[in-house]
Amino acid sequence: MKDLKTKIQNEIVLFWEEDNEEKATNNILKLCKEEINKQLSLYGVSQQRELLKAFQEHYQSGNMDDERTFDWNIDNFLKAFNCG
Repeated sequence: MKDLKTKIQNEIVLFWEEDNEEKATNNILKLCKEEINKQLSLYGVSQQRELLKAFQEHYQSGNMDDERTFDWNIDNFLKAFNCG
């Protein structure tokens, strides 16, 4: 986030030097969108990691139904977490 703040400050300085508000505004919006996308990606990866860890614990605890296929067990686990 500190890097984003510095980039925005640079755009503001550029605006004052070039007197081009539209260009500076568009660049700042682009920087903010990139940061938001980066944060969303990190959040998604974190959620996937937590789900994978939960499945590993489920699998290692012996809660799998041996009468069913592995795919069925995965689908059943995901449905329990509203993911499938």
